[in-house]
Amino acid sequence: MNIAAIAVVQVLLLSCAVSAQPVLFASDFQPAIGDTVRLQHHDLDTAQNYAGPAGANVIWDLSDFVSSNPNLYTVVDPDNLANAPYFMGCSYAMQRDSSTYFGYYAWSPLGLYYYGFDDWGNGDRYVLSNKTTLLEFPTSYGSQFRDTVAATTISNFDTLGSFHSHATTITDAYGTLKLPYGAITNVLRVHRLDTLFFGTLIGAYGDEYRYYKAGVNVPLARITKWTQALSLLPQVNYELEYVIDPALVDTVLLVFDGPLRPKLHVYPNPASDVVNVQFPPTGKVQRVFVTDITGRIVTDMKNVTGTTFGFDIARLQPGIYCLSAAGDHFASRESFVKAKPSP
Repeated sequence: MNIAAIAVVQVLLLSCAVSAQPVLFASDFQPAIGDTVRLQHHDLDTAQNYAGPAGANVIWDLSDFVSSNPNLYTVVDPDNLANAPYFMGCSYAMQRDSSTYFGYYAWSPLGLYYYGFDDWGNGDRYVLSNKTTLLEFPTSYGSQFRDTVAATTISNFDTLGSFHSHATTITDAYGTLKLPYGAITNVLRVHRLDTLFFGTLIGAYGDEYRYYKAGVNVPLARITKWTQALSLLPQVNYELEYVIDPALVDTVLLVFDGPLRPKLHVYPNPASDVVNVQFPPTGKVQRVFVTDITGRIVTDMKNVTGTTFGFDIARLQPGIYCLSAAGDHFASRESFVKAKPSP
């Protein structure tokens, strides 16, 4: 394929990232006992650059991070937990790996709420006496609400004290989120600003961005900045957390350069009946899909096994196509041509 043709294909594929305004409903976030999600955590030097801009049809790029040793969170029934009475009103908890850490939440048709966490194996507990609102339903671009929170913090079995906070949350953007394993469209971003008070003194400022997708009951990504205000030299902490689930990839924005973006080997190219794909040796390939020049998915395969895979393209119309593959630690794509059958 010549360079001009490839350029045209890439422009057309990128145009497919433009999405309609998403809306989040309560039914999209109701968890079930036993649900699991893998979350990758990173400490950052800064947060604002990664958070990206507000607005419509934005592309946020978190694709350069390396996923390693993510935590597995499991939705569990709080009625089976000894410390659940400290978190009255919660309807489910999330256990990190198989540890003593549990986060406590509640879902209702009106919103999604957080009650705090308990890690009593380390003597830590953070209890929100009046919960904090994570989302109000329905949520769409431009939605906003205010929240007042009161909490008690215990660390190493000692009570550190109580505080309260005032928060403003606004849904300030929607668009496409690029993660290390691929890109996800129709993402809605929620921006929360917190001011924490210890008595009458301002103790800290919080600045948090959360990226949501309908049907995924935790944020796809969360970027936080906390500034401690009581010390002589303000201390600032930045963190990033994102979901690892290549099955969520739904766009073809998967072209990257560098060692973390190994190339696929697609052959023969052009082809008329069968195309073979050789995957890089970077772990399980969880999704392979083919799109036409308009960005429409024409073939979609999940949980592909082996390092070489062949599939039938006889039913496809002659033209230019893009094959994309996503795994835990890579995302890549290659174009190929479906040739006219020989006479």
